[in-house]
Amino acid sequence: MIKVFPSVSLPEVLRFILTERPEPAIFVCCSQKQFGTLLLDASPDNPIAWTLDNVQRLQMLNTIFVPSVAHLRAALNTFVPSQNQDLVIFGAIDLHRNDEHSVSQLLHTFAGAVETALSSGGKILLFELEENWLYHKFPLLSGSEDEIDVGRVLSRWGIDPIDMTPKTIDNT
Repeated sequence: MIKVFPSVSLPEVLRFILTERPEPAIFVCCSQKQFGTLLLDASPDNPIAWTLDNVQRLQMLNTIFVPSVAHLRAALNTFVPSQNQDLVIFGAIDLHRNDEHSVSQLLHTFAGAVETALSSGGKILLFELEENWLYHKFPLLSGSEDEIDVGRVLSRWGIDPIDMTPKTIDNT
């Protein structure tokens, strides 16, 4: 059900999406301008060649830019996926760290993602650029001093926070 990826570069994420996933829905947790800047910064060798080669294919995918947690939740709750369509969520942890920074808010968002993925029979693929993102600490509730790491939060869906390799979780 959920596939978690260790920190990877943005070009690696996009190559994976373009080569391994048949027409996923992509939720990018930043603005289009920020995404373009991230892509250019991540491809210093030859960003224009990579971009021109893949931009047409990327434009054909269902990509939704969500600049806040509220936008992400609204997009997940109103999105109607195709049968077996995967949901690629890029940058959700970082978005929560900057916006609604608590475990309860993170669980609320992931519950919406799981519900949307279940309705189509697809998978959720979580990507973050930052290294060791599964170990970021979040307060249990807003303003709480008790903290828990993201990997433990995701373990509610069977993800082992110690295992940083890609892992598919069945919803059984």
